[in-house]
Amino acid sequence: MNNEINNLLIHVGYAKCASSWLQQYFFDNEQQGFLNLLSYRETFFQFASTNSFDFESDQVRQNLLSKINQISQKGLIPVLSHEDLVGSPLCGYWGKEVADRFCSTFPEAKIFIIIREQKSMLMSLYRQYIIVGGTATIDNFLA
Repeated sequence: MNNEINNLLIHVGYAKCASSWLQQYFFDNEQQGFLNLLSYRETFFQFASTNSFDFESDQVRQNLLSKINQISQKGLIPVLSHEDLVGSPLCGYWGKEVADRFCSTFPEAKIFIIIREQKSMLMSLYRQYIIVGGTATIDNFLA
């Protein structure tokens, strides 16, 4: 196994659990010791939205290996991060397929998951739902 890949950090944080903050201020900040391997959008496309028949773990690994090595040689930890890798509380969860893809592509990577106290997470999710135009009451939203 490649030592650089042992340093790969995969953040599959849940929605409303500080993912945006981590992505903006921590994971793409060389002074913190991290650097995104792919953009936010590319990470989701590569691991979550690619058709199952088109995903080739060996090909993805080969495509990313040189960039992982470049980041690691700078003394930084390469990161893949997107909160919707596990799915979405409003659209459903597809995390098992994504987890299987990560396991087959980078079995030696470290996985980072943040959870949030449920009531706080639900209230934050409901506030976001209202901001984007949702009209359901909190009781109907939760039901």
